[in-house]
Amino acid sequence: MIARPEEKDRVLYEIDAFRVDPMRRVLLRDGEPVPITPKAFSILLALLERPGEVVEKSELLERIWPGVFVTEANLTQNIFSLRKCLGERANENRYIVTVPGQGYMFAGELRRIDRLPSSTSEIPILMEPPAPEAPAPAGPVPTSLPVTPEPFPVLVQVVEASAPASAPAKPPVPRWRRPLVWTAWGLAAALVIVTGAHILKHLGPAAPKTAAGKAANVRQAIAVLDFKSLSPSPDTRWLESAIAEMLTTELAAGGKMRVIRGDTVAQAMRSLGLRDPGSLGPADLKKLHDALGADLVVVGSYLPFQGKIRIDLRVLEVPDGDTVTSLAQVGAQGSLFDLMSHTGESLRQSLGVTALSEQQVREARALRPSSADSSRLYAEGLRALRASDPPGALRSLQQAVEIDARSAVIHSALSQVWTALGYDVRASEEARQALDLSGSLSREDRLVIEGQRYRASKDWSKASEAYRSLWTFFPDDVDHGLQLVDSLTMGGRGAEAALTIAELRKLPPPAGQDPRIDLAEAKNGIRIADYATAVRAAQAGAAKARQSGQSLVVVQALLSQGGALLKLGRPQEALPLFQEAGELAKKADFQWGIGRALSNLGETYRILGDLAASERANTQALAVAQRLGSGLAIGNQLYALGEIHHLRGELSEATRLLDQANGWYVRIGDRFWQISALNAAGEVLFAQGDLAGARQRFERALVLSQSLGNRGHEAVALDNLGIVLEAQGELGEARRRHEDAFFLLHRLGDTSAAAAALAGSASVAARLGDLHTAWQRSTQALASKRQAGDRLGAGRILGLRARLAYQMGDLAASRGNAREELQIARQTGARPVNALALQSLGRADFAAGDPGKARAELTEALQACSSLGDELRAMEIRLDLAVLALAGDQASEASLLARQAAAWYREHGIPGGEAQALSLLAEAQLRQGLAKEALAAAEQARGRLDTSEDRELRIVVGVRLGRIQAATGHTAEALRQLRRAADEAAALGLTAAALEARLALGEVQRGAGDPAAGATLAAVRKEAETRGFKRVALAAGPAGNAPVTVAPLRMPVSAG
Repeated sequence: MIARPEEKDRVLYEIDAFRVDPMRRVLLRDGEPVPITPKAFSILLALLERPGEVVEKSELLERIWPGVFVTEANLTQNIFSLRKCLGERANENRYIVTVPGQGYMFAGELRRIDRLPSSTSEIPILMEPPAPEAPAPAGPVPTSLPVTPEPFPVLVQVVEASAPASAPAKPPVPRWRRPLVWTAWGLAAALVIVTGAHILKHLGPAAPKTAAGKAANVRQAIAVLDFKSLSPSPDTRWLESAIAEMLTTELAAGGKMRVIRGDTVAQAMRSLGLRDPGSLGPADLKKLHDALGADLVVVGSYLPFQGKIRIDLRVLEVPDGDTVTSLAQVGAQGSLFDLMSHTGESLRQSLGVTALSEQQVREARALRPSSADSSRLYAEGLRALRASDPPGALRSLQQAVEIDARSAVIHSALSQVWTALGYDVRASEEARQALDLSGSLSREDRLVIEGQRYRASKDWSKASEAYRSLWTFFPDDVDHGLQLVDSLTMGGRGAEAALTIAELRKLPPPAGQDPRIDLAEAKNGIRIADYATAVRAAQAGAAKARQSGQSLVVVQALLSQGGALLKLGRPQEALPLFQEAGELAKKADFQWGIGRALSNLGETYRILGDLAASERANTQALAVAQRLGSGLAIGNQLYALGEIHHLRGELSEATRLLDQANGWYVRIGDRFWQISALNAAGEVLFAQGDLAGARQRFERALVLSQSLGNRGHEAVALDNLGIVLEAQGELGEARRRHEDAFFLLHRLGDTSAAAAALAGSASVAARLGDLHTAWQRSTQALASKRQAGDRLGAGRILGLRARLAYQMGDLAASRGNAREELQIARQTGARPVNALALQSLGRADFAAGDPGKARAELTEALQACSSLGDELRAMEIRLDLAVLALAGDQASEASLLARQAAAWYREHGIPGGEAQALSLLAEAQLRQGLAKEALAAAEQARGRLDTSEDRELRIVVGVRLGRIQAATGHTAEALRQLRRAADEAAALGLTAAALEARLALGEVQRGAGDPAAGATLAAVRKEAETRGFKRVALAAGPAGNAPVTVAPLRMPVSAG
C-alpha cells in the first residue's frame, strides 16, 4: 500500500451544493470558489472531522489559535463568518449548531469522498491533456491552493520561492532537483516592473476608507518626472532625480493627492522608451496616463549659477497635455531643502491642495537625508538601482549611510540593493534598521517600511498584514494592492490573492486595467499550480502592455507565460516566448530581463535535450549576472551549468561548478539554495559510488527543507534518499521514500518531477518482485515525461523499461526501449544515458546469442563510464563482462573482474552488488578448479543474501549458488534450491530468471541421471526459442551445451 501522508487531507467533503477540499484549502459551491477566511476554513474542517459531535470551544481556540491568547469573541466572529459562507440565515442552524456553554457541532448531511485510490498499483494520473485555452477572462478566481509556497527564488513577477514554497513551488526546471527555469535567475529582479522597488512612496496619513479595494474616494494622481539639467557641468547631474524625489515627498505629505512613486515612474519611462521628460508630446503623455494612471504630470528643469539654483516647473494635465500651472523658484544651493519645501508649498497652493499641518511638515522632513552629501549619494543610489546597476547603487548608498546612519530611507534603499544582489540576510537587517528608525514618519511610510521588513525576512503573513493596512487606508493605490497580492501569493494564500486581484480589477481605469494585475494573477496561478490560468493571465497582460507600449512589462509577461507553459509540459511553445523576451529586453537594455530570458532559454533547451544550446544560454546568463553583481543569480547559473555537466556525465566539472554555486549561497546566507546544492552534490557523489557521502547530503537536505517548510525540496531529498537506499538494499524504506516524494510532488502539481519519483518507486517494486506494478508505473512515468517534453527524463525511464522488458522475457521490447534511449542520448550528448542504453543492448544481444556484439557494446559502455567517473555504473558493467567471460570459457578474466567488483562493492557498502560479484567469483573459481575458494566465496555470497529484501537478487544469485552446490556434490540441496528459484521466478513474472533457473535445474537433473531432465530442458528450449533467448535455447539443446550463466540484470538505481 502506498504511503499517503496526512491521511485526513485525502478526503473531500460534500455538503449539499458545497465541496470542501482540505488539501487545497478551498470551499466550492457548484464548482465556484466561495470567499472564506483561513480561520473560518480551519474551524469548518475541525467540525467536519467530527460530524454530529460537539467540539468544545476550548479545543477550537487551541487548534485554530495555537499558543496565542484570544477571547471567545474571536471564535464567535469566525463562526458567524462561516455561517455566512455556507448561506445560513439567522437562527437557521442548518449546518452549524451552537451548543450553549460547550461549543459547536456540524449537523448537516455530510458525504466523504476519497481523493486517491486505495490500490497499491493505482497511482493518481500524473498528466491530463491540457484543455483548449479560452480567451483571457477579466478576473478568474483560481480554484486550487498550494500546499506550500514554491521553493525557488524568483525574479520579477514570476515565482520566487526560495521556496517554500509554504512552495510553489522551485522552481524547476521540470525537476525539483533542479532550479525552476523561470525562477533560477535570482531575487534581484523583483525590483523591477511588477510592483516596483520598495523605495518609499513618501505619502502621509489619510482618512481610512470603509473597505479595502473599494476606492470610494479616488484621489487625484500626480507623477513627478526627473528634472532636466540646463548646466553643462556633470557635478550637479544628481539633482535630476533628487529634485524629483524631494518634490514627490512634499506633494505626498498629507495624503491628499496620490503621488506615484519615483521608482514606478522611472520604470514606466524606461518601459515606454521615453528618454527626455522635458519633450513629451501628446502621444507620450497618453502613454504615461495609461501606464501610471496619472491625472497630472510635473516636468521641469533646473540651472545652478553663482551659488544659487533656479527651478522651473510645469504641471501638465494628462492625457491632453494642457498646462495647469507653472512655477519658477530661485534659492541658494546650500539651502536646497528649504527651496524644495517652499516649492512644494507653492505648488500645493496652486493645485488647491490643503496646506500641511505642523505634524505633517515634520513627517515630510523626517524622510529627507540629513545633509546635502547624503542626499546626493542617496539620489545617486536610487538612480543606479533604477538603472539595474545594484553594485553602483550599493557603493553610493553605503557611503550615504556612513554620513547619515539614522536615515530610515537610506537603510530602506540599502535593503532593496542587498535583495537585488541576493544577500537576503543583509537585506533583512537593513530593513529592520529602517523600521527601527521610522518612528517619526507618517503612518503610510512606516507601513511601507514595515512591509519591506517582513518581505525581506520572508515573513509573508506579517508582510500581508502591513500591505493590507496600506491598501485599506489607500484603496485607490494599485501599487499597494499589488504588494498585498504578492505577499499573499508568496505566503501560499492563493485564494485570498485571487480575491484581491478581483478587487483590483474594480478600480476605475486605467488602474483597474493595469497589465501588472494580470501578471500578478499569472504568478498566483503558477504558485497554486493553476498553469492554464497563469498562461491566460500572462497573455492578457502581454496584450495590454503591447497596446500601451510598455515593453518591459511585455518582457515580464512573456517570461511568465513561458514559465507556465514549461510547467504544462509545452517547452516548444515556451521557447519562442523566451526568445522574444530576450530580444525586447536587449532593445531596452533591460539587463535583468536579458538574464532571465537567457536562464529560461537554458532550461528550455535542457528539457528539449539540446545540452549544447543550454550551456551557451546559461553561460551568457552567468555573464549578465556577473555584470550585475547578483550573488544569487551568479550562484544559480553556476548551479545550472553544473547540472548540465552532470547530465553529460562530466562529474569532475560538475562538482567544481556546484561547489562554486554553493560557495555563493553560503556567502549570501541563502539556506534555501544551499539545499539545492546539497541535493545536486549528493547526486554526483552517488554516481561516483560514494553512497555514504550522498546519503549524508540528502539527509541534511531533508532536515533543512523540513525546517524551512519547503515541500518541493523535501520531496527531492526524499526521492534521492530512495535511490541511495535502493542501492544499499533497504528496499522497503526506499519504496516509502519514493512514494512519499511522489505524493508531495503530485500535490504540488509538478508532474514531471513526480514522474521521476514514480519511476524510482517502479524500480524498487521490480526488485521486490512486483513487476506488474513496476511496469504500470513506468508506463505512466514515461507518458508524463514525454508530455512534459523532458527528453532526458524520458530517456532514463526508457532505460528502466528496457530492463523490465528483459526481466519479463520480452527481448524485442527491451531492445526497442534501449534503442530509443540510445537515440535520445546521442542527440542530446548525454553520455551517461548513452552508456546505460549500450549496457541494456549488450545484455539483450548476449541473451539473443550474439556475444561478440554484446562484448563490443558493453566495452564501449564501460569505457564511457570510466572516463566519466561513474563508478557505480561501471561496476555493473564489469559484472556483465564477467558473465560474458564465463560464457566464453575465460574463467580467469571473469575471476579478475568479479574479484575487483566484490571488493569495490564491499568498500562502498552495497551488499546486493557484492553478493552478485561473489557468486560470479565462486563460479569462475570453480571453473578454474579452485573448489575450496569457490565454496568460500559462495558462502560469503549467501551471507549477503540472508537479510536481503531483493527477491530478484535472491533468485539470480541463488541459481549460481545452486550450480556450485551441484558441482561440489550437494545435488539434493541444489535441486531443492533451483526448484524454489524457478517456481518463485515464474510466480513473480521474472521470465528471464525463470528460464535460467529451469535450465540449471535441467542440467543438474541430467547430471544426477534424473529421467525428468529431458522434459525440463525441452520445455526450456521451446520457450527460450519462442522468446528469442537463443543462448539459453542452445544450452538446453540435445547436445547439452555448457552451462550458461545469466547476466546480473539489476534494476537501475536511478530511473528519473
